[in-house]
Amino acid sequence: GPHGIDFLNDSGRRLRSFMELHDLAALSSFFKKPFYGTWLHPCSKLQKQLDHIMISRCDLKRFTDAGACCGQLIDSDHSAVFCKLR
Repeated sequence: GPHGIDFLNDSGRRLRSFMELHDLAALSSFFKKPFYGTWLHPCSKLQKQLDHIMISRCDLKRFTDAGACCGQLIDSDHSAVFCKLR
């Protein structure tokens, strides 16, 4: 989608190729948010977007919102991701 973290490493490029091949979309990248990071690098403290909700592109119209949850919901170094259906 048009939003999200701009940086892509090799794994991100492979994921994007897989998603394009199978006509999938990373849902949170279609909704403008103040932040997209789901994991915080322990040394650099930079946010990385590692966790995604992938859907078929034809189902995009079924969702009204998606993104990373603020704060920790569980004992993990990753943030939860959410989506809202119409």
